Amino acid sequence: MKKYSYELKLKIVKEKEEGYGDRHLAKKYKVSRTSVKAWYNHYRYLGEEGLKEYKENPTYTEEFRDLGLSLSSL
Repeated sequence: MKKYSYELKLKIVKEKEEGYGDRHLAKKYKVSRTSVKAWYNHYRYLGEEGLKEYKENPTYTEEFRDLGLSLSSL
């Protein structure tokens, strides 16, 4: 699995907030649309901390876990 820098993730998330779509950003930065969506969701619920790499498994809020479950049912 390729790792992307915190700076790149933040740049993509900020552009998504400006209204650019997942497909456009994925193509522009040569990343998957799934990654764009995941980074944006991490950012929305955990802030900039959600974009940083961790050596250990992060602890997510119950609200964030519930969001994942609700997205998987779409």
